[in-house]
Amino acid sequence: MRKLITRFIRPCAPTLRGTPPVGAEWAHEIKWDGWRLQAHRTGSGVLLYSRPGNDISKRFPGVAEAVAALPGGDLITASSSLSMISTGRTSTCSADAGRQR
Repeated sequence: MRKLITRFIRPCAPTLRGTPPVGAEWAHEIKWDGWRLQAHRTGSGVLLYSRPGNDISKRFPGVAEAVAALPGGDLITASSSLSMISTGRTSTCSADAGRQR
């Protein structure tokens, strides 16, 4: 049985290019404005890390609760947390305000 890595894992840094790559082997996605999160769930609980590796678990209790409720056992996942506003755009300010809920 493998041991779960419970410490922060530094994400890969993107490389800036003048144009996106082309070809059937490439997929592209929209870059939304929001918080980049790394979630670690073990038998002892959930830890959330920001992109530079700061523990932000207490800042986003709703996200930590959602990760805790996922099916399965121990896990590590990376994602973005964002907040949509009425104009259909994302807002990091709105996400900051919502983190207390």
